[in-house]
Amino acid sequence: MTRDIPDDFTAVLPPTWIITINNQSSQSQNYAIFSEVPLIDSSTKPDKVYNNVIAVADNVSAHSGLGVFEIRKQLQATCGRLVLSGGDNSTLFGEKSPNPPDVVSIVEVVDRCSITLGKTLADGTDSPGTKCVIQVTNNETPTFKTPSLTGGKAGAFAVQTGNDFTSQDAKSMHYFVGFGSSMNKDVGPFAIFVPAPVQTYQITPQAKFKILVADLLPKAVLTDAQKAAAALEIDFAKLGVDAVVVVHDDNNNLTIQKPGPDLG
Repeated sequence: MTRDIPDDFTAVLPPTWIITINNQSSQSQNYAIFSEVPLIDSSTKPDKVYNNVIAVADNVSAHSGLGVFEIRKQLQATCGRLVLSGGDNSTLFGEKSPNPPDVVSIVEVVDRCSITLGKTLADGTDSPGTKCVIQVTNNETPTFKTPSLTGGKAGAFAVQTGNDFTSQDAKSMHYFVGFGSSMNKDVGPFAIFVPAPVQTYQITPQAKFKILVADLLPKAVLTDAQKAAAALEIDFAKLGVDAVVVVHDDNNNLTIQKPGPDLG
């Protein structure tokens, strides 16, 4: 997920957001990025939306080392079951433990659904986004029905659940719904939550990412304390660019130095 960009690099990749961190501090650093939680509209709101580490850049050299994050804009809805490595699975999403422990989360079984966000056209009409429909058979892992439908509102995609599971099933079996840009083992989802039955979730992703200076692993579920420790927020929608350069100085400050080359 991290790499150096040569001087003659051209825009040949799919549309991406790119964050380049220039480590000008006097020691090597570890970085992790995560996303702002999406806006979710449904008749029953999720109890909690969990953030995952999307990607990491480890051991970025002192003084002039670069860590480069490339995040594809093309998103995929995901559903499945989640288990923990190094922790008690019974605590994940448990009513008595609203914050998951600081361990690595692993997607055991997962399905995906390519999505397009809804939009409002120039003439004022709506072009609906993707609606992904979840099915659960005999209390097994949730999957998406194919083909997907349409039904996402402007800026959103939709995920629909049926009456083939209960809220207790979802918690005890560790069902989740989420989305992200890749199914790669080194790339985590933007956000996940426990679904409820008979819901249509309108999910609006945010083009806003945060940087943690920490030694973490991709897909780790972040605690509230970890999220609060984020060193910098990058709001691509507000900045109006698709790439930025961030400088980490010797006073341990992270600042957006300038927009980076628009490689999207």
